Amino acid sequence: MSGIWISSEEVAGVGMDIARMRGESLVRLVWRGEKAHISAYLPSLIDLVEKEKPSAVIFPSQVDLNDLAAGLASALNCPFISGCIKVAADETGLEAQRHIYGGAAVQVVRSDAWPVVLTLVGGERVELEGVEIKEVFPVSQTAVKVLERKVKESANRPITEAKVVISIGRGFKRREDIVLVKDLAARLSGEIGCTRPIASELHWLPESVCIGLSGVQVSPDLYLALGISGQVQHVVGIRGARVIVAVNQDEKAPIFGVADFGIVGDLYNFIPLFLEALKGTR
Repeated sequence: MSGIWISSEEVAGVGMDIARMRGESLVRLVWRGEKAHISAYLPSLIDLVEKEKPSAVIFPSQVDLNDLAAGLASALNCPFISGCIKVAADETGLEAQRHIYGGAAVQVVRSDAWPVVLTLVGGERVELEGVEIKEVFPVSQTAVKVLERKVKESANRPITEAKVVISIGRGFKRREDIVLVKDLAARLSGEIGCTRPIASELHWLPESVCIGLSGVQVSPDLYLALGISGQVQHVVGIRGARVIVAVNQDEKAPIFGVADFGIVGDLYNFIPLFLEALKGTR
């Protein structure tokens, strides 16, 4: 076996841990040919992996990369564990945890076979220096052709890297009211997130800041949930938060079941009072 291969810095933390346990080097894959569809890289990647024989290939859990990872594992006839939230390697293999049943339970998967292909949810981004690079080039002929690319609206910085996240739900009555949260985020040096309905149905915020099972997973020091009921699909995305504070008018809202601190009240009263209390604290 020749190393632990990672497709981006987003999964470098887990890659480094596995490489350290197995005494192998970490290798970074670099995708060449910006206009190519992700499927165009699969033939070259298969050839490279079959030749070099890495112990593991790790991808972030994204729609296109999940397909690429599955295709690679199928071609190699090796284990494929998708949607991992935690991975730990030992002397004989590795153990991964992944959410099942819509996030209501955690499944533990054990693999003692190498190589193994993984996709990771909410990995730890690590800046890499002096790491070996493997270039992957797209093939010229594929069944998929890219006709157009559009830049997706995103936050100023990845919400997954924020130490403070202020998230909004259906408790907000109007899009214009988000300015209140922007003031709060600026005061706390935080980023703004939201539930799926706010991004997908109302289009008040970009989907890149939608938190939950079908969105991103966050692990801030402080997660402030404003007007969020706390359905399991959303709660899955905040389990890594150190402290969760919830504000909701409904004292029976599920979010209070996972919150460290809960405030039963009107968010429109809470935000101005909280901003006033923060004055002079920094």
